[in-house]
Amino acid sequence: MDIGISGSFVLGVISFISAAVAVVSVVISHRQSREQARQTRVDADNLELSSAAFNLDVDGQFTDGLREVLNHFVERPELRQYFTDGVSCPPDGPIAVRVGTIAEMLGDVLEVGLKISQRTMSADEQMIRSGYCRDVLETCPTLTRLVAEHPTWWPAITALHDARSRADQAKS
Repeated sequence: MDIGISGSFVLGVISFISAAVAVVSVVISHRQSREQARQTRVDADNLELSSAAFNLDVDGQFTDGLREVLNHFVERPELRQYFTDGVSCPPDGPIAVRVGTIAEMLGDVLEVGLKISQRTMSADEQMIRSGYCRDVLETCPTLTRLVAEHPTWWPAITALHDARSRADQAKS
């Protein structure tokens, strides 16, 4: 029994179905691409939030360390002059030991703060942190002496110290 369907009709139907499948495929591909782009934006936003939270946490550790050092001045106000007023501490005795220990703690905190700023902060924020560390070096002879005696303990602070020394020599 001949149904009377010609070959060209069958080819037309097949072509139409192929075109419809191609259109559906393009629509699905477009939707997938759009969803993937949306997901990428969400991931980027989450990464940015994660990064910001990490930076706050790391900077908080610096602030906590600094606060711990400053608490020594609350407990022993007579020690503050050796860190903020440029007064040299006695070369020997219990005050020299205490000031030396606190200066080492301060060196550790400043070193970590400089390294954090180099990895996580903008250039302006890095300059502010470096300026703070330079100010501390200028007002704390004990820390300055320790940095000069032990340059490998605090490489970032040593670099600041050396730059300041070169600048001072250039002025002379």
